[in-house]
Amino acid sequence: MDFVKSYVERSGMELHVTEASFESFLKNMEVFGPPAEGYRWCCKTNKLSAIAAMESEIFPDGSLQFIGQRRYESTMRMHAGRVTSNPWVPKQVSGAPIQEWNALHVWLYILMRKEPFNPKYAEGMPRIGCMLCPFMPISEIEMNKHSSENFDRWYQAIEDYGRSRGMPEEWMKYHLWRFRELPNWLYAEIGPLCGKSYEELTKRTLPPARQPLKVKFQEGFSPCVLGYSVEAGLSRPVDVNRLHGFSKILGQETTLEKDSHISIGDLTVYAEGAIISKGGDLKDVKRAIRTVFELLIKSEECSGCRQCAARCPTGALTIVEGKVEIDPHKCISCRKCMCICPSLKYSTE
Repeated sequence: MDFVKSYVERSGMELHVTEASFESFLKNMEVFGPPAEGYRWCCKTNKLSAIAAMESEIFPDGSLQFIGQRRYESTMRMHAGRVTSNPWVPKQVSGAPIQEWNALHVWLYILMRKEPFNPKYAEGMPRIGCMLCPFMPISEIEMNKHSSENFDRWYQAIEDYGRSRGMPEEWMKYHLWRFRELPNWLYAEIGPLCGKSYEELTKRTLPPARQPLKVKFQEGFSPCVLGYSVEAGLSRPVDVNRLHGFSKILGQETTLEKDSHISIGDLTVYAEGAIISKGGDLKDVKRAIRTVFELLIKSEECSGCRQCAARCPTGALTIVEGKVEIDPHKCISCRKCMCICPSLKYSTE
C-alpha cells in the first residue's frame, strides 16, 4: 500500500481509496467459511463490490481501467481477452496492455526504464495481493505473519471457525483451510506425517451454530385451480416481516400476516420455512420460487457487499451495520438490484 501511494505521488495522479468493512468480512466467514482456492468469495465482498460502489459515485457513466493481467499467470487469464468487462463492476471496461507478456518481458522493461518496484518482490514474494490469500503456499503465509494489525485477527477468526466446526488440529497446522476439498496430492504429503486418514483430516464433527439458508424443491407437483402447485422447503425459519419490505422489488401485490406468512402474487412464504407457489405454467411456478429465494438471501444473508445498493437508481437500498436495508417508499420495482450477489452465489455452493 505504501508503494502504491508513493507511485501515485511520483506520477502526479489522483488516488481514490475505498475500504470494505473488516468486521463484515469476519461475519461473512462465519457463514461462508474461510476463502479457499476456487471459492474466493472475499474478492467479491471485499474488493470488487467496494470498487463498484465507489465507481458508481465517481464515474456514474462508466470507466476504463488498465490492469497488469497476463495470460501466463493462470488458466483463466490465459483465455481472457485484452479488453474485458467484469459483471461485478457495472459499466467498467478493463484493458490489459501486457496480456501477451511473460515475466521476463516485465522485468526487462522495469530494469530498462529504471522504474521503482514493490520491495516485497525483493523479499521473495512471487505475487503480491492479500496478506492471507488461499493461493499462497505455506512458506508465504509464514513470511506474511504479523505483517498487518489485521493478520492476527484474521488468523484467530480462522482458528475459531475450525474449532466451532470440530476440525482436526492439522486443519490449522497445515493450513488446510485453503481448500474446500483436500487435494489428493496434498494428502499424500500430509497423511504420512500425521497418520490420519483422508476422512479424519476433512470431517467436520460439529454443525454450524446457524444453518445457512438453502431451498429444496419437493418432488412432484399438485394440480390446483390455477394449474400447478409446487412446494419447496427452506433449511430454517425466516423473517417474513423483513421480507415484506424487500417484496416491493418485485412489484407484485403483497399481503403480510405478521410473524406468520407473506403472500407475493400467487406465492406464499411461511415463517417456519415453507414456500408454496401456484400458476398455470410449471416453469414459471418454479422460477417464482427461485426469485423469492433470491429476495430471502438479500434480506437474511446479506454480506454487506453493496452490489445491489450501488445499482439502485433511487437510493432505496442502503447498508446499515453491514447489512442491506430497504426503503419501500423509494423503491420503483426496477429490479436492477436483482444482480449477482456473493451471498446467493456462495451460499448455494
